[in-house]
Amino acid sequence: MSAVHILQAGDPPADVKARFGSQADWFRRGLQPLSVDLRIWRVDEDPALPEADCAEPVVITGSWCMVTDRLGWSEALAHWIRERRQAGTPLLGICYGHQLMAHALGGVVDYHPRGRELGCLPVALRPQSREHGMLASLPMRFDALLTHQQSVLEIPAGVQVLAGSDHDPHQILRYGPAQWSAQFHPEFFAELLRYCILRNQAGLQAEGRDPQAMADQVRDTPEARRLLWNFVRAYSPASSAGGRKNSPGVWPISSRNAATKADMLS
Repeated sequence: MSAVHILQAGDPPADVKARFGSQADWFRRGLQPLSVDLRIWRVDEDPALPEADCAEPVVITGSWCMVTDRLGWSEALAHWIRERRQAGTPLLGICYGHQLMAHALGGVVDYHPRGRELGCLPVALRPQSREHGMLASLPMRFDALLTHQQSVLEIPAGVQVLAGSDHDPHQILRYGPAQWSAQFHPEFFAELLRYCILRNQAGLQAEGRDPQAMADQVRDTPEARRLLWNFVRAYSPASSAGGRKNSPGVWPISSRNAATKADMLS
């Protein structure tokens, strides 16, 4: 059974966590059809991290923190990202993880000049995306669940842009053969994003938006989730060694729930 390391970047607000759990729970749900052993690392609470050169896939989650806050644990994780980039081992950054990878590797991250991107919105692949197996099974245009205020405003040198949205041209970035990031949330589900929209209805109304209409447009986005599945399936050592092929909807999942250092290193 393949291990996937989830680096959880803080907790959601208390009301979100009480209803839907934390980021690790969302990835556990999103990866349910695949046979993987989730290893959860609470990077905001414990300095322990996977070895930078470990061959197993690593995912950095979204966060309610901001990259520009330059929190101590976040800057330590940025240093680890640079080490993992050097090692060339599999890494996928999601939302905050996407932004932190860009920051760590020489890009510019800050608040988007046009404000937040929030809702179930279309993402368009660039033609060169078809050169990469990770993206070849995705439609050229698909809906994704998005919620972020900060963005990658300038990409690091040598990074390939493979997808964008009307609001943010940097929706999928490729750093190397096994290193990727996405601004949208492949692990999200409709009920979670609807709640995130409606809990911010006062702020959205102040921006001239209709939160209920935004929430009503939200649906699950299996095409976007395929990015997460493809990453895990492509870079799990068991798969690359010719092990049993993944069959979405058939395989069970096991997971590590505890976030203690002993659990994470077992």
